[in-house]
Amino acid sequence: MFDILFITLIISILNSYYKGIRMVKFFDFDLMKFIEKPSDIVRNIKALIEERYDFDVIIDINKLDFFIKKNKDNLDTLINGCAYKIPGTDGVRGIAKENKSNNDFLNSFILNKELTPKFVEHYINAFIKMLDNNLNQIVIAEDGRELLYNNNIKNAVITALSENNIKIIDLGIIPTPLLVAYALEMNIPAIMITASHNPPTYNGIKLFIDGKKLYPFSKCGEFQLTYNFFTLDKSNTEIKNIDTIKEEYPINIFKKIFNQVNFNKVRNTLNNTPIYLDLANGAFSSIAKNYFNSKNIEYVELACELGVKEINKDCGVALLEDLPFIVKESKLPSINRLLLDGKRLDSTLYAIVCDGDGDRAFILKYDNTKQCVFVFNGDMLGYIIAKNNSNNNQKGQFCLTIESDYALSSVIKNELGWTTDEVGVGDRYLINSVDEDALFVGCERSGHVIIKNDEFDPPLLSGNGLLTALIALQFDIKKYDTGFNKKITFYDFPLEDFYNGSNIWNELNNKILEFDIFNYKEFSLDYEYNVLGYKLLNKEDKEIGLIYIRKSGTEPKISISISTLINYKLAAVLLLNTIKKEINLKYSFQNHFVTKK
Repeated sequence: MFDILFITLIISILNSYYKGIRMVKFFDFDLMKFIEKPSDIVRNIKALIEERYDFDVIIDINKLDFFIKKNKDNLDTLINGCAYKIPGTDGVRGIAKENKSNNDFLNSFILNKELTPKFVEHYINAFIKMLDNNLNQIVIAEDGRELLYNNNIKNAVITALSENNIKIIDLGIIPTPLLVAYALEMNIPAIMITASHNPPTYNGIKLFIDGKKLYPFSKCGEFQLTYNFFTLDKSNTEIKNIDTIKEEYPINIFKKIFNQVNFNKVRNTLNNTPIYLDLANGAFSSIAKNYFNSKNIEYVELACELGVKEINKDCGVALLEDLPFIVKESKLPSINRLLLDGKRLDSTLYAIVCDGDGDRAFILKYDNTKQCVFVFNGDMLGYIIAKNNSNNNQKGQFCLTIESDYALSSVIKNELGWTTDEVGVGDRYLINSVDEDALFVGCERSGHVIIKNDEFDPPLLSGNGLLTALIALQFDIKKYDTGFNKKITFYDFPLEDFYNGSNIWNELNNKILEFDIFNYKEFSLDYEYNVLGYKLLNKEDKEIGLIYIRKSGTEPKISISISTLINYKLAAVLLLNTIKKEINLKYSFQNHFVTKK
């Protein structure tokens, strides 16, 4: 299958003079070592990859062996299925550990999900290695979690940059979207020290080039970064100079970010009531309060105590993801406070809820006529913003992820006449193909909403929780006719068991296809080879939903998600329960899963 002709090798050698010699290395993750003498067929695959792509790559030899046995011959599929990426769905995250003597930082991260200063220092060095040699400055920021848990993660970033004589612009504690806007405006890379919505004991790193997160298939992407990480010289480098400039956030950039907000419209929505703020005790806490003060907007603090209370603990958007749209009672602090105050004041109230680094948001609305709280997720906010910015004279683009409500795509097409596109999990994929002449909104249910900002050149395309909420609050906060959505997550699942073509993959695939209430159309996603997914069709072969099974990129868990038009709810539940039963039989998870509506 992978026989390579002599002429191909000659072409590869000739091309190397023009585009640089690419490298492929094979790693055995069971033994944690490189394969020094691969077989002939593996060497042939190596030559083909080195000829085809403009980045270096680490291949998991065990997955490649399986791939070869399955006789698969598509190189893109091979890379998707067998190449290793250190970053997960959104950068690297782990339990922050201050272990200065830990030289086995790779094992600690892979096996225990521990993020140590040594790991971070090595990771940043790998990042720098793939950037332009003429690079002389990088901007950094943090979400504030190290105020209470200082594990020297930021110091590790600064050390790595200093080792490479790179000037550091330190913006201090600011949200991720503000960092991205600054980096885009200044045309420099950015490093955000954050674990986003994860618990306070976690930390992590998000990397940005040209105002965008890294993509796998790129010479400055995650495969290349991983190769650099595995092959870096681990010898200590003398720090020649520490050049760090601490800078206040420029007001002109801040204004450009928030230029889409009309506060007169926001005031009309609030109707003389304060806005409630649950900012997860994170990076937006002080900034948002100062901003609202400058606009004479009253607010009530729910979780805005940066450095006093723990980031994301009993607060923030992650707590809301499992909730239904209508909540009449809850022990969650933000919901409970809104219910109590709303009933006491007999008024409609609104709350903005963000995550620790501020790139996601939900809106909570207390309805005084029904005495309940409505939970508006990212899909609903994306719809509200697109609907109220629709322009008959300008085409619109709406992008959503497979985690979004399937019914939303139909609503956008039918109500607004916009084109829609579905992409894999992660907000970075929402902006893959933005038309510069079109209105653009991208969203995922978890709270990421991206609105193109043409004040920047190129346009700013970054999720901003506070901005999203304020733009939505300019309009009538009503939901669209949602579909049926349900998700079941199995924790402590052996992730190494689930990949394209594995035994459990094939068994679950067969269970889906045996369920004959639906017809099925297989779909695949760019960058996500190990997602088992089908579009669901009715008996007239009209698309009415989708189902997919996906393992996490950051945690030991696997999820089954189904989303359909509301009329197909009963059949969807039956299919979901069929697959749940199959997994329970194989892994005895009967009492160890979480259902998400």
